[in-house]
Amino acid sequence: MESKDVCVEAIQAMKGVVDRVNDDQWSMRMPADFQMMDPNSPKTLRDVVNSMAYDIAWIPDMLTGRTMDEIGRDKFQGDLLGDDP
Repeated sequence: MESKDVCVEAIQAMKGVVDRVNDDQWSMRMPADFQMMDPNSPKTLRDVVNSMAYDIAWIPDMLTGRTMDEIGRDKFQGDLLGDDP
């Protein structure tokens, strides 16, 4: 299986999980294991999924061989989920 196919399957699987999240669950506080990046900033489910969306957003450019520096490290900063994740 090629890298792009693995990425597509992983993204589809993640979308299947996200599609099952109820509106009232997005603000759930995550367990301490999810606080590793910044233990002083409690993470919500929305924060965790937004972080995953950030990582996924880079895949097309990375597969073409471009680097974050070429693209601009802040290209995908901020809220990637919008009003209706």
